[in-house]
Amino acid sequence: MIAGIVGTLCFLALGFAVWGMIADIGYDTTPWAQVRRRCSHYTDAYRQGLACITFDFFVSLYQVNPNRWELEDPTWGYIRYKGEDTYWYDRVYWKTREDIKQYKKWYKEELVRQSEQKSAEKIKKISEIGIKDIEALKNKINQNAQSEFERIAKERERNKSFYYQVMTSNGYTLTEEGLWVKNETL
Repeated sequence: MIAGIVGTLCFLALGFAVWGMIADIGYDTTPWAQVRRRCSHYTDAYRQGLACITFDFFVSLYQVNPNRWELEDPTWGYIRYKGEDTYWYDRVYWKTREDIKQYKKWYKEELVRQSEQKSAEKIKKISEIGIKDIEALKNKINQNAQSEFERIAKERERNKSFYYQVMTSNGYTLTEEGLWVKNETL
């Protein structure tokens, strides 16, 4: 009788030890646990029947028209889509938890890409403004140079007639080579 009780206790202890090891591993062998494992990769929104899409489907739609999508922080579990005839964004949820993981990774990369694109656009805009400023400065310099050339030419003509009068009154003659020669030496 004592041997039977001891045997039963040993069997129960061994059963609890095996059950403890299985519980530590986190593996439940009941049929409902198997169903839960198979279905656990779906999100609650999908189980509730809300509008859900996969990440691959989202990427294909986003590449066609990114302006229709309002990207949300991945922790919210949804993104927003703007339809044809509305000004409001509709929520679209993720179908599986794997879709959320893929979106988190893609979202970080997309933020970096958008940041780089915005900075490139700013640099392009600054460069265009700089080029316009340089062109305006070149035009201003050309106008100043042209007006200075015109001023010098007018002054030269004025001075030319003045010097001609002075030189001819002092007895000099202008040769064909452009030299002034004293009339006595001719």
